[in-house]
Amino acid sequence: MSELFTNAVRHTASEKVSCELWLMGLRLCLEVTDQGGGPDPLRPRPGDPVDTDGESGRGLLLVSVLADDWGIRRSLDGGAGGGHAVWAELTCSRSDGDRPGPWAADDTRTPGGP
Repeated sequence: MSELFTNAVRHTASEKVSCELWLMGLRLCLEVTDQGGGPDPLRPRPGDPVDTDGESGRGLLLVSVLADDWGIRRSLDGGAGGGHAVWAELTCSRSDGDRPGPWAADDTRTPGGP
């Protein structure tokens, strides 16, 4: 999420950048939407040259390697320059000890309590 948000802030003239995060089954979905005003984001392809000494320019390449699926589309609420929505999906797993929420049904504690 931070890489997509940083790209939207750094590479667009957006006054507003929105982030959404949701869970669909065992897939974590995230999306960062900007208002545009910058260059179109390019989807990296295997074999594209990478500046191995640079401190930037590898963000979407990392997203493409780490995410199960991802993409770029035009944002519906983009400004005059046309905004973008960059999304990614990651597969999650649950361990046997995971609870459905911060408090189990048999937990007598209350939020903010002991």
